[in-house]
Amino acid sequence: MPFKRPARRENTRWVSVYIPARYTLRPSRAERVVPLLLLPLGVFLLLACLLDGPEFDPALPWFLLILGALIVACPLWALWARETRLEVDGEALAYHRWKRPVEEFTFSQVAFVQAREGRETLVLWDQRRQVLCRLHVTMDGLEILLADLRRRGTLFLPRAPKGWDQPLPPADPGPRKEELDLDLPARAPEAYCLRYPGLYTAIFVAAGLFFCAAALACFWMDVWPVALAVLLFPLGAFGALVWVRRERIQVRGDRILRRPGWGAEQEIRFSDVAAAQLRTYVTGLGSLSSVRLLDGRGQVLLSPGVGMEGTAYLLADLIDRGVPLTY
Repeated sequence: MPFKRPARRENTRWVSVYIPARYTLRPSRAERVVPLLLLPLGVFLLLACLLDGPEFDPALPWFLLILGALIVACPLWALWARETRLEVDGEALAYHRWKRPVEEFTFSQVAFVQAREGRETLVLWDQRRQVLCRLHVTMDGLEILLADLRRRGTLFLPRAPKGWDQPLPPADPGPRKEELDLDLPARAPEAYCLRYPGLYTAIFVAAGLFFCAAALACFWMDVWPVALAVLLFPLGAFGALVWVRRERIQVRGDRILRRPGWGAEQEIRFSDVAAAQLRTYVTGLGSLSSVRLLDGRGQVLLSPGVGMEGTAYLLADLIDRGVPLTY
């Protein structure tokens, strides 16, 4: 589990992580949100180009063609992200895809998983070397499925073998939990703080300055529709900068104080926490992990930001307090 390593001495700690019986894999939040953001941007640019007439120099037909393709592709992308999911209910799996019939199978049919390094998909095969489903590595909830497959003894292979004579995994693999060794502090201090690393600040500052320069260049070239569209990016970058600089979580004894990017502070106590959910997100920067605190009804009490420094201290504190871990 790739948790951020703290600066202090670390120990390898074995923990039991429970695997839920029901869960759903969906495309990542970015894949669901990005098309909703690109669609109005594409419509604005297209209308601005058409209304501005010859002064905009529509001599760039390829630019209008790209905008048209973007406007058409965004709704299709959003529908695909909304309808694509893998539902797991005990031993049964149902793979839903847009405009395609639902494919149902069970864990007992999964002979092996093809997971090649550098590839963006995982392929589940049956014993007849037929593909059961293909999953993108960035899907939310994929770590739960992988843990479920590991506890069943499913083989992970870099490529599909020519022949298959291995026995299928057992139908009843036993308890729904997995043993993990995590690099965590020997014990958490009495008081500590979770905050975003300085790398996040540098990224958003660089992005804001870059897009500001791009917007000024567009204004200077009198390409105002593009300049107005590009201006949205530095505003978003500086808004994110304010968020990561302001948000922090302070732990003092039994109290957890969270100061969000904006809004009122939130306070919870460890006595209100019934379980801690481990989450892993695959991004272009690699795998980033976080932990969410849940109450007795499964509602999220606290969700620290992904990549926050000090998350390892929080996880060690939860383990020391006997809070059960789950995927």
